[in-house]
Amino acid sequence: MWALPTGRLVTGEMHNEILSLLTEDHYGLWELQVQLQPDQAQTARVVGELLDAGLVAWFYRASDAGPAEHEGEGTPRRPDLGDGSLWRVPQSTEAQWLLGATASGKRAYFGTGA
Repeated sequence: MWALPTGRLVTGEMHNEILSLLTEDHYGLWELQVQLQPDQAQTARVVGELLDAGLVAWFYRASDAGPAEHEGEGTPRRPDLGDGSLWRVPQSTEAQWLLGATASGKRAYFGTGA
């Protein structure tokens, strides 16, 4: 159990599982689906809450071999969780939107304070 920056305690197993994965590496939504196997709506809701809380962030990779860059200047506009292309496995030459834990997300997950 840990607290969102809003003070709300998070006890949901899926929040913990997603944040655990994202503290280790960057993952696409399709990878979270494969790892956790919930329904898409549930994944989108939990990821949205983690994004809104600043615990995870979007990263952009121009191709499978490229580096993952934090979303912002120099990357396309932030994706929408409702975009169906985010939920399918991309081709190795396609651009990818990935998720990763922020510094706040890592602190919250590992219990080192906010």
